[in-house]
Amino acid sequence: MNKSKFDLKSIHLITRLFFICHLFFTLESNPLHSYIYIPLLDKVCLIEKYIPQEYPTASRIPVFIYDSFESCIAACSSYTTGELLCNAFLYSNITKACHLHFYALNLKTGMCPVETGQSQFYLLHRCFNRYNSLLNVAVNKKNETNDKIVFLPALHKLCLIRRRLVSESWYAEPILHMNAPNLKKCLLLCVVKGAAECNSVIFSLQEKSCTLVRHQSIFSTLSEKVQSSAYFFEIDHCKTKALEYPFLTSLLQANATNSIRSFCKYCVQHLPITKSENAIIIDLHNCYTIQYCFHRCVMQRRDYECNAVFFNAEENTCLLMKLVVNSSETTNRVLYNFFKDTTRKEKLILSNYEDTLRFETSFVSLHEFHERCQILTFTSAYAEKLKLHSLLLQTNSLNNCLTACRSKANETLNCSGVLFSKQKEICYTLVEGTSHDQTVTEGDQTIVLLQSCVKDREEERRRNNIFYHYHIFELEEMCVFEFCDSSHISGFTVYDNIFQANSLYRCILKCASEQISKGCAAVHKSQERCMFFRKNSTARIFRKLENSYFAEMLYCESKFARNTLDFDAVD
Repeated sequence: MNKSKFDLKSIHLITRLFFICHLFFTLESNPLHSYIYIPLLDKVCLIEKYIPQEYPTASRIPVFIYDSFESCIAACSSYTTGELLCNAFLYSNITKACHLHFYALNLKTGMCPVETGQSQFYLLHRCFNRYNSLLNVAVNKKNETNDKIVFLPALHKLCLIRRRLVSESWYAEPILHMNAPNLKKCLLLCVVKGAAECNSVIFSLQEKSCTLVRHQSIFSTLSEKVQSSAYFFEIDHCKTKALEYPFLTSLLQANATNSIRSFCKYCVQHLPITKSENAIIIDLHNCYTIQYCFHRCVMQRRDYECNAVFFNAEENTCLLMKLVVNSSETTNRVLYNFFKDTTRKEKLILSNYEDTLRFETSFVSLHEFHERCQILTFTSAYAEKLKLHSLLLQTNSLNNCLTACRSKANETLNCSGVLFSKQKEICYTLVEGTSHDQTVTEGDQTIVLLQSCVKDREEERRRNNIFYHYHIFELEEMCVFEFCDSSHISGFTVYDNIFQANSLYRCILKCASEQISKGCAAVHKSQERCMFFRKNSTARIFRKLENSYFAEMLYCESKFARNTLDFDAVD
């Protein structure tokens, strides 16, 4: 027993030494290395795109999640047991599938590298905290910012915000980390604490991550380029927003006074929100009634001298304040209620300020329509000018989701794309909206837009009725292949072949592995060899041999190898 433990520790030590040597000799010249800031950890992690020497099946850790790329790195960095330490992971940008690995670098020569299909294999070398000297932090002498006025309705304040790169925050002091659905909520939590305690935030819309920070006037720069979904937002100053209809103040005040004149033996006086400019903010609470807001203030009157509130019914918030009044007006039995006028609903869309729009272009085959469609898969957490319309169907296949969207393309509300969650097996319709509309993802959700579709050998494929679902254990994917009935096949060109291929599965595996890296779209299996094809509309007609198979790959999707749930069958 002790010997086995020693052997296991020795294996782990040797593996770590291999990683250190590999990192030392490749770091300076390898463009596949990336530094990623992880908001959930407040660390920078060094990862490497890696092509393994064999399919990484033996190194799998039994942890499989659907989440963002940064959350996948965080999960790997945080995972450790007495026996396993995560040092690699497999990730798909399309379905956000993440599988953790304990990978031993194999430095043997003569081995043929393998591609990993729809997913990319990464090595996680190490993560650095903000005080690590290896990041080579220096003073940033540039002062390039992206400024915007942001309205915080819960405070009725306009704040000048300066967006900076997250790498400029390394001299700042993190105060508190929490979840926040949007930048406004994150900024709000900082402003409530006061400028002396919090004057900036690090926010990621993708991760819904908010870190409150305090910094001086010095901004940092790092020796390496750091990628992240997060930005560093500096709060320059905030000012109470003026009433839009000041001439109605007396009318608004009269109406407010008539509604509530007293509360718990306190006299309630109503003042316009502009009178709160110099009030001291005590706290902010979630609140649904003005009465409960008054109650919270009374409870904190003795300790914090709370004597004023601002209740925002639209935001369901209660702002507690201490209002300094003239001595002639001072009384212990008065509560001040600040009110605002009826403002029009805030139309400012902040998603393109919170995050940078990112997407990838690719193609899918929708076999029901005999079409090949160009799609946009968003890797950012939002898409503009799109509205979430309705639940389209429940499915764990993105291809089925897009097919359902395509079938509704001619309806009154055209389906522009889908919001898809593989983990929850739901597919929502996205329709075209206005400049004030946006769709923001949550967790494992992905936004995919259908851009254009063209017929793909419709007549030639009409008699094809054999479809096979291959569960590719080596890739953790499920692939659907359409077997061609015709002996004369157009639209493909050969790019590789294997002689003495013993099984069709090995041919299918190679094609599925190279679908992204080499564009494999079909295989031809005969007794002598296996041929691999890319799409090429101008290629010459290929003649299929007798007693052979020609199979076109319709799609592959990430699938946990131990998941017993099957995809919807292809009709």
